[in-house]
Amino acid sequence: MSATSKYETHVIPRLDEIEAWLRDGLTNKEISRRLGITERSLMNYHKAHPELKHIFRKNKEYVDKVEMVGAYKMRAQGYTVETTRRKYIYRIQPDGSQIKTLVSEEVKEVHVPGDARAMENWLRRRLPDEWGGDQAVEDSKDTGVIMLQEREDE
Repeated sequence: MSATSKYETHVIPRLDEIEAWLRDGLTNKEISRRLGITERSLMNYHKAHPELKHIFRKNKEYVDKVEMVGAYKMRAQGYTVETTRRKYIYRIQPDGSQIKTLVSEEVKEVHVPGDARAMENWLRRRLPDEWGGDQAVEDSKDTGVIMLQEREDE
């Protein structure tokens, strides 16, 4: 009789949940904790099982490239959101319970203006020649830490 690995018992049955957790932005540590395994085991399974590696890559890329870039772009450009305000009245019954009744509902659109700082960051990174983008330079103390330094225009 061969021993069953935790990959088979703790990971495979929860692949759909792992995908959702990755899309929600959970860290490897948080995912391993929810699976009941160590983070090191999760990374070992990630290396050994291409299907798990694919799930991680696909879902992290989706969040980074689709959701976060989209949200950042919306913040830079501004957007309109629909809000609903509801008014209720509460009536107390003879037995002491409350009945909640909707009196009115108002739906309106609210515009959230673009963020100039987000616009500038986007343009500096996407069009560095025209907008004086940042460039990475090594720290002078040779610590291996990369710092961003603003480029001077010529």
